[in-house]
Order: sequence, then structure tokens, then C-alpha cells
Amino acid sequence: MVTLGAATGDAELLEAVRRFFESPRHRKVQIHRSDAAACALPALSLYEATGERVGLTYVDRALRYLVRAPSSYLGAVFHLGDELWARPLPDSVWADSLMMVGVLLARASVVRGDASLRSRALGQVNAFVTHLQDPGVGLFRHADIPFASLSFPTQRAFWLRGNGWMLAAGAEMCAVLDPDPAERADLTRAFAPAASALLSCVRNDGSWPNMLRAARTPLRTAGDLPSPVMKDDRARIESSGTALVGAGMLGFARLGMLTPEEPYRATGLAAVAAAVSCIMRDRRGRLCLRNTTGPTNAGPVFSYALVPESVNAYYGVGAILLSAAAAITSSVPEPQASQVQVLRPSSAA
Repeated sequence: MVTLGAATGDAELLEAVRRFFESPRHRKVQIHRSDAAACALPALSLYEATGERVGLTYVDRALRYLVRAPSSYLGAVFHLGDELWARPLPDSVWADSLMMVGVLLARASVVRGDASLRSRALGQVNAFVTHLQDPGVGLFRHADIPFASLSFPTQRAFWLRGNGWMLAAGAEMCAVLDPDPAERADLTRAFAPAASALLSCVRNDGSWPNMLRAARTPLRTAGDLPSPVMKDDRARIESSGTALVGAGMLGFARLGMLTPEEPYRATGLAAVAAAVSCIMRDRRGRLCLRNTTGPTNAGPVFSYALVPESVNAYYGVGAILLSAAAAITSSVPEPQASQVQVLRPSSAA
């Protein structure tokens, strides 16, 4: 909401986020996993956009958690953190977490002028990509259990929303961190293969289904380019993943990190339009977002087909808002990091 409010100049969106963080319940939230750290992102973005400090104690708490969070041997923050109920489960790295962990570290490093946070943010990218990327296809697995060298799904199948989180987070981090040439080259090598694979299997309406499968042999697209992913025209659109992939493609294309730029930009805009088309009216005439799969745990490939649709899922609506902001700003030059106000840590906790 903050990103879209800043892109459109809609003060009501920013005010809604401010009221959200004024709620007393957010002052006592304990952060023990990546999901709980997610709210620090709009709090920090609200400060960047308006100077409003109402959510900064949440940011401080999230960053303190990330410093001590259980991590893999490469430094990737484990998705389930140190929640008591999750301790019997094996430690695992999930694609979802890069948005919650990496983007927060990147934005905080710029706002606070902290080089150590910047280094940790770049380290998260390297670790997540190493753990999750299929080198033959370029797409990212949903999750990886490092100590067992086991990734889910175990088959060469790929969850769309997880790939959307990775691409959207990667584009956001590249925009925020203003990488030097060597870093930029590394980041391009990390994310361009996934963007290319998704471009090769996009459907005519600009959408993708919930699950993508590797082709047994490289297919040929209309443009005579090898496609490592099968194109599925029968499965229904997955709105949240389509929106996130669109946002990621637009973000990377805006930065000139995907070449040639125009196919990615055009596909990103088509993806946003396809995702927005899933906003419909229910029987009472109320707007609702459809075709979003519900909360999804990493598992065997058949389990993804069992996840029911979730109407107006918060992560689906958030993906739509993020993609809309990306579409609006896709032709606007990215501001330089030097233009961002430097913030010191809040004294409150």
C-alpha cells in the first residue's frame, strides 16, 4: 500500500498504513520467524515516504531478530525461525523469505546508512539463490533443507508464487542497493535465468498457472528460443504469483538488467493486467480477488494441487498492489540511494 500510495500520490493509502501501525497490538508482537518480520517493510517504507515514525519500533524488533535468526551454512535465514512449534521440523530455506528478509535488510541498510546490513542483504541473495535455484531450468524451488540436501518439490516442478517472491524481491533489492558493476553482474546472473524461463512459458493472456514443470527436452517457442519449462494453457491463472512475476520483470527491466528489455517489460505489463482481471464482484456486488491459492506448505508436487483457492488473501491483494505500483513506475527513472534520508535506530523498543 505504501509503494502504491507513493507511486500514485494517494494520501489515503499512506494514512491507512499509519493507522495500522498505531494499533496497540503491534507494539507487543514478538518476532520469531520470517513471516512476522514482514510488517517491518511497510513501516520502513512509510517512514521513507512520509517521515512518519509510528512503525519504527517494529523495524527495530525485526532487525534484531534477523541478527540472531537461525540460518543455513550459507547464511540464509530459515523460514520457520525459532518458533517453539517448529523446532521438531527440519530447518529449511523458503523462497517466500527473501522478500521478508532480504528486502528489509536492503532498505534498512540505505535508510540507516549501515554497510553491514547491506553486506548481509547481498549475502541473503547469494544464499537463497544457491539453495533454491535449479541450474538447468533457472527457476527456484519452493524450499530447501540444507542438512539433507533435499529440495521441495522433489520433482522438477516449481511453485509460481515462490518464483514471484524471488523475482519481485530481487528487483526491489537491486533498485534499493544501487549495486556496483561487479555486484550488478552477480545479481543479473542470479535472477535473469528465472525471468528468461518464465518469459518462455508465459501464456497468451500474460499469466502463469500455480505450478510450472520442467520440460523433459528443451522445447521451442514461437521465437525459436529454447524453453526449459512446459507451457500449460489449461490450468487456471494463479493471480498472486502472476502479479509478483510481473512486478519482478518490470523492476528488472526498469533497471536495464534484462535484455532485450522490451519483451520483459511488455510481459510484465501483461501479467499485471492478467492478475488485475481476477478482481471480480461477488453476489453482493463487493470487489474480491479470486484465483489465489491458499497458504501453501512445501511438499511433494501433488500436494500443491490440493491447496484450495483463497478469496481476498492478504498476500494476494498485496501482490496486486505491488504489481500495480511497478506498472505505474515502470517508465520512471529509479531515484539514487543518495536521495534517501538516513535514519538512526529508534531508541524505543
